[in-house]
Amino acid sequence: MSENSGAETAGLLTPEKALATLQTILQDVLNLESAAALGPEARLQEDLNVDSLAMVDLVIALEDGFGLKLSADTEVIKEVKSVGDLAELISKVAAEQHA
Repeated sequence: MSENSGAETAGLLTPEKALATLQTILQDVLNLESAAALGPEARLQEDLNVDSLAMVDLVIALEDGFGLKLSADTEVIKEVKSVGDLAELISKVAAEQHA
């Protein structure tokens, strides 16, 4: 992935487009064999067992993977309950940071 690819597509980063990359990142961070359980309705804590430490790892991986800054948005991240919520957040942050 080139350094500019995130900026080039950021304006067009819909939640649906973010979801595919998000699923790959979640699969890696959570050490899952398959992304099958990572649908938009999958709940981070209840279904995927994402605890606070895993969330920190996830935020770092998302920042790297999408070229975004999420750390300052810790209160917003706490409100994220599902994979779909996270895709929506990424889309929103991408639009704000690359506007």
